[in-house]
Amino acid sequence: MNRSSLAILWLIPVNFSLFVAPGKVAANDLDLSADTPDVIVSTSAESRRSIRLPSLEYTFSVSAVCRSGLSPAVFSLSIADTRMTMTASEIPANPRFIVAIKVPEKQMAPVTATQFCIPERENADDAVSKLLVPAFLSAQASLLCADDTTSEMTYASMPLNVTISCEKTAPD
Repeated sequence: MNRSSLAILWLIPVNFSLFVAPGKVAANDLDLSADTPDVIVSTSAESRRSIRLPSLEYTFSVSAVCRSGLSPAVFSLSIADTRMTMTASEIPANPRFIVAIKVPEKQMAPVTATQFCIPERENADDAVSKLLVPAFLSAQASLLCADDTTSEMTYASMPLNVTISCEKTAPD
């Protein structure tokens, strides 16, 4: 009689947890959130293909935490060709802080939009007076955490939106 053996593999879920003493942080962390600027553009007599935006200022809420034993040494934030850097003495003691960065108009491509902000179309059914442009720019941030012998870099990035509104025209 031919006997075949049957192998049974039991999958037993195992949960691992890392014990970290109270008040201790196990890993570096960098989180960003940003506002969405609202830009007002003037009306145009013709169908627009591209709209040049003025300088945009983004305000960020930053959470920059270094693991236990390390301290924030450098925080950097960049959008397009604009960059800001904060050294250890400039980084607030509170790991949650606010920073603002202004991007010059020459560093941004025009927004492509048709049938937008045309006075004779203001009352048309398909007229658009406000336009959200998602991911118009992107922000990249880095946090250098260090002590006397160790340095570790943490990165974060996020898309940045902009809202474009038509300038209100005074009734004739």
